[in-house]
Amino acid sequence: MTTRMVIPIPQPNAQPSFKFTEREDGLIAVEADTTEDHIAAFRKVTEELDEHFWAQGAVVASLTKKYGDKGPAIEALSEAVELSKGYLRQIARTYRTFQYVSRDTYLSFSHHKAACRHTKPEEALAWAKAGGKSKKELEAWVTEQSMRRASKATRKAHQAVRNTWREHLEHMDKIIVEDFIKKSPNQEYARRVCGEWRVELADELKQLEITENRELIIHAIDERGAEDEKAIRQATGIDRKEIGMIVARLVEENQYEWIPKRGEGEDARGTHSMILHKVGESDGGAFYVARPENRYAN
Repeated sequence: MTTRMVIPIPQPNAQPSFKFTEREDGLIAVEADTTEDHIAAFRKVTEELDEHFWAQGAVVASLTKKYGDKGPAIEALSEAVELSKGYLRQIARTYRTFQYVSRDTYLSFSHHKAACRHTKPEEALAWAKAGGKSKKELEAWVTEQSMRRASKATRKAHQAVRNTWREHLEHMDKIIVEDFIKKSPNQEYARRVCGEWRVELADELKQLEITENRELIIHAIDERGAEDEKAIRQATGIDRKEIGMIVARLVEENQYEWIPKRGEGEDARGTHSMILHKVGESDGGAFYVARPENRYAN
């Protein structure tokens, strides 16, 4: 008698199965079995949340197109939804940008918002996607690219380039206000259309300031021995809140780390004084900047 060999026919993997339900207390519950099911459920929520941001951007873009980016309309929306006018303008700008540049559905809305600061948003998205980068990593990369584009010369040359660019942006804004808007026979149209240009200019000026402050802080730490945020402020004159934000970003990027000040052993009483240390360099400590100086001094 011949034994017949039965070869199983490969079956496609089962599709993930999950279900969301609403509990009596109003919270959402999920019914899922496997790890894959839970991953699929999580991704579903993320996708819907992302589309929610794009929809919000569409709403704000429509509002600002009709009534301008400043005035009663945007103020009323900001108050009603409890979000700042600056944030609302950013999501509208993101929506408008990707009406003309291809979106990447693999990346979040926050990635797209960060990519808008790059001269080629699609290039920024491609970089983030290729390396699996987070939104914060993309923001840092865009800032770094902005610094490199400014100039490859000395720090003084960097400053000269930034000053020239800032003056040009401010000149453009002045012309828009005093010529395009003021002299327009249709004031409502001029404020609405030119208002969007002014938002773009304001965003670029703010980014220029952040880029400049970042470079000044790095210079203060590396070249002038500023070992903590107080010393950085004395050396640069930058606002304390701005310093904290930029230093936190530099630590997140693993460029610097906080370490106990030299000479304070583990058995020292009380809280150790912490200083900034450049990652990868020997732990030699730093000196303290004792007096205020011009923020643009070498």
